[in-house]
Amino acid sequence: MAGVEEHNKKSVALVLLLAGGALVLAGAGVIIYQQHLVATRGLPPAKPVIDDPVPMAAVIQKVLFSLLILVLVFCVTMLAFVRFSRRFRQWLLRRPAPPTPAEDVWAMHQLPPDLDPAGYGENTEGPAPPPDEQGPESR
Repeated sequence: MAGVEEHNKKSVALVLLLAGGALVLAGAGVIIYQQHLVATRGLPPAKPVIDDPVPMAAVIQKVLFSLLILVLVFCVTMLAFVRFSRRFRQWLLRRPAPPTPAEDVWAMHQLPPDLDPAGYGENTEGPAPPPDEQGPESR
């Protein structure tokens, strides 16, 4: 949980779990109370819109199956998001990399010996002149 200290995470999770359970129980209580009110009024129960219960049961099964698939997709997505966010946070808060050694920076920018056409890598005093220009000693 973002923004919550480590030692408070369990207590916050427990409070949220208890609040969710209380909401579920309150919803069940409201349903039972509504059924009790309808029963005490003496009104006949409402007739279903569809007389045949088989198509209604098939629709309910499809809705419940779709709901199950959506819950599974949600759980997998949340698991992936939590995993990504933890890895990203570790990457973001990591120690900086040590500086690259710079003793021989020029060697990183030279061609390998087998690809060096003019022997640029053999000159140790400095860079060799390009092949189409004359060097200072020939002028």
